[in-house]
Amino acid sequence: MKVLLLTLVLNFTFTSSVGQEASFIGGDSMLDTYLRKYLSSRFEDVELTFDLQIDKNGHAHTPHIISPNNPDLQIALEKLVDQMPLWTPLLKSNISSPSSKRIFCWLEGNIIHDIDQSAQFPEGSIKMYQFISQQIPKSMTNPNAKVLINFVVDKNGLIRHPSIWQGYDEKYNNEALRIINLLPAMEPAIKKGVKVNSNYKITIYFR
Repeated sequence: MKVLLLTLVLNFTFTSSVGQEASFIGGDSMLDTYLRKYLSSRFEDVELTFDLQIDKNGHAHTPHIISPNNPDLQIALEKLVDQMPLWTPLLKSNISSPSSKRIFCWLEGNIIHDIDQSAQFPEGSIKMYQFISQQIPKSMTNPNAKVLINFVVDKNGLIRHPSIWQGYDEKYNNEALRIINLLPAMEPAIKKGVKVNSNYKITIYFR
């Protein structure tokens, strides 16, 4: 019995980090929209980070808020997760497996995904990469290191809530976040002639 229990625990831990990641129907942008639709009206100016369990059948359960410490938000999130559509579960060797996922959502205004014009660096993407390259210390040069960063460009062009989307290691992840926080204000995204909040992703190469 002890051997069986240990095997089950090890298997769950392993499948939490290996294989095709569990995904919400429609992807991360639809998950973001889903959370905002039901939570933003009650909880404003909140940076929500929580862990969520997805079983092998795609049922989401047991949300645990990492931040902020807000009992009312925890209750609201639990009720929302109970009604959440099925996920596509994690696949390991083509076998559906339980997994956990850490989720970030900014509950301040709407983040628009269907935009007419994307947010832009003041002088274009080439200048943006030149700026980033100038911030990388020579000691961090590594042709194999790259970090994908996600952040919000708000309707005023300010960069908000950068987070690691796909990391390399702790050292390079932290350096990538440091560089993103140095970026000047950007030109915000446009929807029907109006400046709006939008998500922005960029890969930092440490070449």
